[in-house]
Amino acid sequence: SGAPTVQPTREPDGFGNGLATIDAPTNPLYQELETTFSSGNGGYGNVFEIRPLRDIVVRTFDIHTKSTDPNLYAEVWTKVGSYVGHTEYFNEWTDVMKTNKLVGRGKGKRSRLPVDDFMPVFCKAGDIVSFIVTFKEP
Repeated sequence: SGAPTVQPTREPDGFGNGLATIDAPTNPLYQELETTFSSGNGGYGNVFEIRPLRDIVVRTFDIHTKSTDPNLYAEVWTKVGSYVGHTEYFNEWTDVMKTNKLVGRGKGKRSRLPVDDFMPVFCKAGDIVSFIVTFKEP
C-alpha cells in the first residue's frame, strides 16, 4: 500500500508493503526495527520518520543495496519533526554520517553502515524524528 505503518507489527505481513517488525533480543538496551527490502522508489536511499515510545539512541542502520562494492559512499541526515515538505533543501537537517566505507553485501543482504562513522542520534519519546539515508549506487 505504501502507507506508513501506524504501529510496527510483531511479524512481517508477507506482502512487502513496508510494515515493520520489532526484534526483542536478550539485551533490552539493543532493539531492532526491521522493514522490508522493497525497492523501486526511483532513488538510491530512503526517507522515513520514527516516533519512539521511549527515549532511544540510533547508532547505525542496516541498509539494502544491490552493490557488492567494498567502498560505497553513503550519507545519513536527521531532523526533529516530519520530513514532509522538507526534503528539497538540507539547511534544516544535520548530517550524522558521511562515509566511503560502506561495504555493500549485495541484493537480499543487509549492509551495515559503519558504526565508527555514525554520530549517535538521541531521540526523545514522542518526538517525530526524520532520517534520510542516501548513497550514489543502488
